[in-house]
Amino acid sequence: MICSKTAVSRFLAVAAFAVSVSFASQAQTKPRLVTQKIDNQVRFTLAGNTRPEAIAKNDMGEADSDVQLDHMLLLLQRPAALEAQLEQYIDDLHNPASPNYHQWLSAAQLGALYGPAQSDIDAVTAWLESQGLTVNSVYANNMFIDFSGTAGQIASAFNTDFHNYRVHGETHFANARDPQVPAALAGVVKGVLYMHNFKPHSYLVRRNEAHIDSKAGVFKPNYTAGSGTYPIVPWDLQKIYNIAPLLSASVSGQGMKIVVVEDTNQWNCASGAPGTASSGSPTLCSATSDWANFRNILGLGKYTSGKFYEETPGTTTANTCTRPSTESGAPALSGINGDDVEATIDAEWATAAAPNATIINAACANPSGGFGGLTAIQNILQHPNADNVDVISMSYGESEESSGATFNAAFNTTFQQAVAAGIGIFVSSGDELAASTDGGGSSCSGLPSGSYPYGAYCAKDGITISGWMSSQYDVSVGGLDFADTAENQNSTYWGNNNVYYGSAKSYIMEQPWNDSCAGTVLANYLTGSTVTYGSAGFCNTTTGLQNFLLAVGGSGGPSACATGTASTRGVASGTCAGYSKPTYQSAYLGSMAGLVNDGVRDTPDVALMAANGLWGHYYVVCYTDTTSSGVSNGGIASCTAVAPSAWPGYGGTSVSSPIMAAIQSLVVQHKGSLQGNPNPRYYALAASEYGPSGNANCNSALGRGVASSCIFYDVTLGDIDANCQAHSGSTGKVNCYLPSGYVGALSTSNTTFNMAYPTTTGWDFGSGLGSVNAYNLVMQY
Repeated sequence: MICSKTAVSRFLAVAAFAVSVSFASQAQTKPRLVTQKIDNQVRFTLAGNTRPEAIAKNDMGEADSDVQLDHMLLLLQRPAALEAQLEQYIDDLHNPASPNYHQWLSAAQLGALYGPAQSDIDAVTAWLESQGLTVNSVYANNMFIDFSGTAGQIASAFNTDFHNYRVHGETHFANARDPQVPAALAGVVKGVLYMHNFKPHSYLVRRNEAHIDSKAGVFKPNYTAGSGTYPIVPWDLQKIYNIAPLLSASVSGQGMKIVVVEDTNQWNCASGAPGTASSGSPTLCSATSDWANFRNILGLGKYTSGKFYEETPGTTTANTCTRPSTESGAPALSGINGDDVEATIDAEWATAAAPNATIINAACANPSGGFGGLTAIQNILQHPNADNVDVISMSYGESEESSGATFNAAFNTTFQQAVAAGIGIFVSSGDELAASTDGGGSSCSGLPSGSYPYGAYCAKDGITISGWMSSQYDVSVGGLDFADTAENQNSTYWGNNNVYYGSAKSYIMEQPWNDSCAGTVLANYLTGSTVTYGSAGFCNTTTGLQNFLLAVGGSGGPSACATGTASTRGVASGTCAGYSKPTYQSAYLGSMAGLVNDGVRDTPDVALMAANGLWGHYYVVCYTDTTSSGVSNGGIASCTAVAPSAWPGYGGTSVSSPIMAAIQSLVVQHKGSLQGNPNPRYYALAASEYGPSGNANCNSALGRGVASSCIFYDVTLGDIDANCQAHSGSTGKVNCYLPSGYVGALSTSNTTFNMAYPTTTGWDFGSGLGSVNAYNLVMQY
């Protein structure tokens, strides 16, 4: 346990609040939601609980009914009046003028004050047990019930079936239709989690095999590090985003605890061997781990308070978190799988921004083999004082449409609890531009014959965003690229490597990360025109078709299907609806440039460098997994035997999210207390800086000439537009402007080109509020 100023402040706030509230009297006044006798013959369907892939063409028949599914989660919902009260209380937590300011709630307090009535919880648990299921525990927040049973028992209880499905060459397990509960429980039961093993996207992208060489002014299809490329190391990050002065002032993460949520253990955490963390027992990673080598080689070893643990976080009442699945080729029972590269990136780049902080790799198994990160976060929050965690970063996600209403709601509920406890939540916006469902693009169709060395992928499901980051209670972190190559100014911003392999000279102008032919900066650089669609547009030229049919880049867009059910697979349709626009966005409509009056949550909130090398910029990572999956992910035999330029390179909002979380931990350290959801303060600061017309002195396009007083750098170059084609079903074009040619560009209209989405002055879908000057953010927060 870390005893820090934030831990002490958390304890004092919770203790003071406990004195002022009678939980028993509050519980007695809660409205009951279960008011009728439970009749299994009268059922209510829990809509939004079925994967879109669970369709006839993928069906391989019924799954084994005897398979044991442990630690399933039943998501409950509180009475509407209590939900409104909690939302108001959270607003008060972040309002310095409120008497409730920073009076954080423990899980037990949250459950006692705002959870469903105990009689309702008792009714649900009794029903589960009557169906032959085992109730393992009720979480202290009274919003999740952990239960177990066989697939057959669970299918019978919820009146559904489990089938196997073949999707993209892999076999998956999922319920075939929405589950049902007795109608008497409809008011308190929201949905069932972990009924499938479809895994989310980990938001990383390997280093691009091709890049723009500004020295030659051309596109080079073969990648050679050092030939017009500028790999990012921690020293560069600290220089560009002005983190370095904080570190010099001893604001470097001392006493802070940063959690990166994963579904795997680290490759060589313990004594240079694959991870072996057991439930509830953190393993301190050794001095020979990849994380340690990354720090020592790249100049972070001098920050001696920095430590790295991996943990399968158990709860205080039950062991609901088990070791993640172990992939073939990894040591037996190690909990290591193909996502260990994601875990490595998160941990290494979190420590790059807060080198004296403690980093925790927190991972739980999904009972059916998918992603157990939700359980990991819940178990952390279940601990007294939320295990003294300050910030959490998660680099996974799926579109709102694919994730479904129940999973979306589960993350929203969990993030809501986290900020009520004072913890900041940071989530990757995604790596699919404004087309999250497509996950980097579906295979393009009807293309001319020819060579497509990087594949040919098109957005076909329209404008969608990740449902794991669209909650108002998380900071959605988008992805940028540096624009020095596009502006032919590499030598202005990069010099010779120093002893820590750093070479950045200053802040560098930025643009949204966009590898697609629909990106106007790329099109203009290679053709002299920003037109990307139509027969003569860049996407339909030989260069565009053969090299840039990639719906890859930093994601953003409006929430459109956080609730409801899509009628067209993967598309915002049917009863879909987005989350309402949070107060921290709606309050500044008209007074801060760029904000959109669309009534829904808009993303991202902020953005940082996340590119994978197209313009010569990417992040280096020490990653030595040499199993078959490790090598396919870029793993090498040793980081100490070669220079960092020969290490694996990556981009993705998987990198920008843990970096931003780490920067926020420096805010928490400097303030000396937990800060909860950073967004209300971020938007307030940005509104002051930008005003209704923007601030020309903080325009990122100025590069090194940007004002030293700026907190946010307003990104005004580029866009997050994606190349697209018509939907693969009978729907036709969805948000795709394709007047002629093979490939179009994502647009809010099919009949006229309304780009989805350009950067603008102030806030925009491409970069949110922009990137940050970390020193100014910390000092003025």
